[in-house]
Amino acid sequence: MKMYYIYLILLCSNAIVYPVIEDKYTQQTIEHIDKLMAELSKRLEVYHCPPMPQITINQSVSSDHSSAHQSAQYQKTTNDLLQFNEQSQKTIQTYISSSIDSCKGVIANIAAFISNNKIKCSCAGLATVYGYIGYQIYSRQQILTTASSWNSWRNNCSFEEFMSYSAQNIGDDLIYEIQTRYADPENPTNFIYSLVEFSKNLAYEIKNAEELLTIYTWLERVRCSHLFFVDAATIATAQAKLHKLLFIKHIFATWYANYKIEKN
Repeated sequence: MKMYYIYLILLCSNAIVYPVIEDKYTQQTIEHIDKLMAELSKRLEVYHCPPMPQITINQSVSSDHSSAHQSAQYQKTTNDLLQFNEQSQKTIQTYISSSIDSCKGVIANIAAFISNNKIKCSCAGLATVYGYIGYQIYSRQQILTTASSWNSWRNNCSFEEFMSYSAQNIGDDLIYEIQTRYADPENPTNFIYSLVEFSKNLAYEIKNAEELLTIYTWLERVRCSHLFFVDAATIATAQAKLHKLLFIKHIFATWYANYKIEKN
């Protein structure tokens, strides 16, 4: 009996002096002590011994220790983040500095190459500009002369004869051509689809002709039109094509206005 009592006192002493840090283990220790004390009380009743004094285990030490542990962990995490941020800034600054130095080196090499090859670079630049302008002229001329262009519609008559037609006389032929070219593959009876596609294509061709005439005008101002085989006849042809496209637009607008009036 004495040994059992001494064991209980030692166990309580260990719980007080050496608290368990983790909450789950502390709770297990307290439950174990409560069981031992309940069993000891029963035995004391049997032997008519005075009851054991109430023993209270101080858990504040464990709570204080846990709070201190969490505070130290928070401080360590904060320091790690600050250190990572500082290292990242240094890495970024180093990368930017090296990139700037590399760009400066490339620019210096290009400048040195141009300085040492002025004639070659000048010729290459002029050839590039000439090729670009020539391509712009050629591509726009192809759009105006292609068979699917609206400028090629009614090519069997001269420009003067075409312009002599009235909008009412040629309007029905234009609408028939629009429906033939732009039939909706999913719904062939969709009349609006044909009109919308025609409007987009006609606007594109008019813009293309205007840009071509702008290039011709600019070449004349800098007196370089002969370098691109552009003469007065070429400019007059482009102007005639633009006027034809605008006349087709006028025909369509007149027909559409009459169509709206009749429908209402």
